[in-house]
Amino acid sequence: MDNDFVYLSSHQAFALVDKINELKENPYFRDGIAESFIKEVYTRATEITVNSLNTGTNILSKLRKNGNKIKISKNKFGYITRLTGIDVFDDETINQFISKVNKANPETEQTNLRRR
Repeated sequence: MDNDFVYLSSHQAFALVDKINELKENPYFRDGIAESFIKEVYTRATEITVNSLNTGTNILSKLRKNGNKIKISKNKFGYITRLTGIDVFDDETINQFISKVNKANPETEQTNLRRR
C-alpha cells in the first residue's frame, strides 16, 4: 500500500506549489487537481509544524519512517510534475528554490545558517 505514495520534503512540495502559483497567474488556468495538491501540502505542512512544537511528538515523527514528510499519491505526483515540469528529486532544482525563498525572505536564510 505504501508503494502507491511518494513522500516529499517540505522544500520539494513547496517548490511544486510555487510553480503552480506561477501557473495560476494566467487567468485561464483552472485545475482542480493542482488546487487539491496545494491544499494537501498546506494541511500536512501545518501538521508537521504543529507536531514539531511538541517535543515528544516531534521526536516520534522523526523516528517514524517518512514521519515528517508530505505524503502524496503517485498518480497525483506524476500529474503535478508533468504540469509544472519540475524534477523535485534534482538537488540543483531544490537548491534554486531554496535560494529563491532566501532572497524573498532574508530572515529565513539567517535562521538556516544558525541551525547549522
